[in-house]
Amino acid sequence: YSLNKLDGYLKSLGHKVPKATLSLYLGWLEDAYFIFTVKLFDSSLARVNTNPKKAYCIDHALVRSCTSGVLLNSGHLLENLVFLTLRRLSPGIHYYKTTQGWEVDFIVVLYSGQKMLVQVCEQMEHPETRERELRALRQGMKELSLMKGFVVTRKESTKIEQDDGSVIHILPAWRFCLIAHRCNFVVSRVYILLYTQKMLQNEQDSRGGQATYLSSSCSFSPRQKQRKKERLYHVKQTH
Repeated sequence: YSLNKLDGYLKSLGHKVPKATLSLYLGWLEDAYFIFTVKLFDSSLARVNTNPKKAYCIDHALVRSCTSGVLLNSGHLLENLVFLTLRRLSPGIHYYKTTQGWEVDFIVVLYSGQKMLVQVCEQMEHPETRERELRALRQGMKELSLMKGFVVTRKESTKIEQDDGSVIHILPAWRFCLIAHRCNFVVSRVYILLYTQKMLQNEQDSRGGQATYLSSSCSFSPRQKQRKKERLYHVKQTH
């Protein structure tokens, strides 16, 4: 959306709301995590600010309850569902426009710094729809030098291998959500482990080489625990 378009739409319904008030209300909704806004992925801040934003709701069921059937379709709900799934992986979500003006629904910058392009299309049976969605994704992968791209559909599942060696994975929404959930679980455990190790290191530094260790319920293997004991013994001997 853009503020001007939203203001024009409300005026067409007979609602006269100042733009400043409208911007304030949208900010409140975002601060309350009721909606999330997605901006254009671009190195130019001016282009990011001048291009429209996309808005997604915290729960697609709320979208159905708050929106009339004329403005809502199942494709919008699927896109909202995919956004919420990606949001659990990383907050760095944007949409992408190729140099030729074709749009990819999501580009996700993961915590590792890797990028992932995701296109959402409810049905790809129609040849024109299939070509339009894949064309934008192919061009985006080429411009960003990505070897993998994803298309999330309602039920289609296939893999398209391209001439340059890149692969486009077409996945049904349920499978995509399961894969993302597993990735989120692994990432969460890795960050918890790294955070725990950092806390132990800080405690060791603050006590001058004396560290406390986690109980046997910790996920460290016996070999890792033995190595930690040996390092602590070496620290004690050198002080």
